[in-house]
Amino acid sequence: AWGVWGIGQLVDKLGDWGEKGHHKSATLVIRAIPPEIKTKFRAIKEDQSWLGDFLSQPHQRVTGATGSGKSKLLGLIITHWLERNPDGQLFIADPNYGKPDNDGYLNDWWGHDPKWIKQSDSEIDALIDYVHQQLDERIQACVKAVKSGAKKLDELQLDMTPICLICEEFDSTVDRYKSTKNDTRMAKLIEIIKQGRGYKVKLIPVGQSASVGEGGFTLATLENLGQLIICYPTVPETQLAYIKGKSEEIIATTRQLLKDGKRPAIATIKGQSKAVVIPDLSNFEVSFKSANPVDEDAKWWSEVATEAFKLSVELRALKYTQGLIPSPLKQICSEIGIEARNTNKRYTTYLKPLWEEKLNQSKGDS
Repeated sequence: AWGVWGIGQLVDKLGDWGEKGHHKSATLVIRAIPPEIKTKFRAIKEDQSWLGDFLSQPHQRVTGATGSGKSKLLGLIITHWLERNPDGQLFIADPNYGKPDNDGYLNDWWGHDPKWIKQSDSEIDALIDYVHQQLDERIQACVKAVKSGAKKLDELQLDMTPICLICEEFDSTVDRYKSTKNDTRMAKLIEIIKQGRGYKVKLIPVGQSASVGEGGFTLATLENLGQLIICYPTVPETQLAYIKGKSEEIIATTRQLLKDGKRPAIATIKGQSKAVVIPDLSNFEVSFKSANPVDEDAKWWSEVATEAFKLSVELRALKYTQGLIPSPLKQICSEIGIEARNTNKRYTTYLKPLWEEKLNQSKGDS
């Protein structure tokens, strides 16, 4: 029931997230990130040099007070991840799903399909268990493969579909585990943070607390997260006890940014902290809504499968059957920007049948 190979519905706009609530409605086909989204995203990364380093961390932790802009920045992070993992699994745990804000808007995660958002304690617990189970299965499969003599990941028949777990109100979830002395799930979360990267599992904890104790993490665990403390509308000095570097200088810089009308934050990336400015997303309003839904995978294939491409596949299939080259399938996948996974529709529905057709044809010719 948890499995989903891609996500169908998520957001309407990427520019008006945060203070005015999340009541949006639209359809987002993840494989169809519009060109204007990509252009805007690249421009933001160029303007904000720290952002690329932050997003390259295995996991991202975002903390800040209500109204500080966490939702807007989280939207940017989600967009970044979806652009790079069009067939990934995105799961959301949010105890406040459905909660009205001060303006009366209901938190519906921008119209995202409710079945992928877990709100109750039991649902959130089951979701954490599921993601940890996926990680553990991948770890054990790789251990077994190494013992059997395997050298590379692509030698395994292993589903490595990227997984991203967003935990909103993470502090309250951690507090609940502490109050019930549920060390098991805390251990699972920490294991996801420490080992997730190599197995394509990402955790994004989001909340109001940045302290190590309240967050439930040791300093060693935090080294695996790109941490961002949003300092708007004020600098939350009680949350800065564990930042790296000279905290007095960082806080002074942050206060000056506030006076200058900026929306500052303190980013800890790879063990180093510095004051940064959150990107201006006020014009980041790209709608994913389409009156005429298009099968983006079919559209993609129509653009990829030119006669020249088919001929190239045919020639390589012939050389392969004659023993002149090793299997070129991985190289072909790389050329068209997909991975040879059974959970990748573009591979299983389009490329794989073409390859098998040309392979059988080549064997017949031989």
